[in-house]
Amino acid sequence: GDGRVALKRSLEFILKENGVRVVDAETPEALVVTGNVTLGKPINGQQTIQLRWVLHLPDGTELGTVEQENQIPAGSLDKTWGEAALFAAEGAFEGLAALMEKAPPISAK
Repeated sequence: GDGRVALKRSLEFILKENGVRVVDAETPEALVVTGNVTLGKPINGQQTIQLRWVLHLPDGTELGTVEQENQIPAGSLDKTWGEAALFAAEGAFEGLAALMEKAPPISAK
């Protein structure tokens, strides 16, 4: 489905809504969030979705992770994610915000 695009847009929206400055490209003073989605095999009309968000310091060091897991109707994310992407981003924000608070001060070199 369109998860790659939908999750990125949704996370950017949630971050901005919560006062986090979002930049379009990596910079020496920006934290970086990466994400990975794993969908399990459909079983009895359901499948497991696992999302793993990783917050990195500008030098690439992993600051921490946020993991989410849920059961969804099988195939429901095969095309468009719609509100599911927004719900996932909202769910990830609390953990990411806690990690951002622990980040050391970052200054441009």
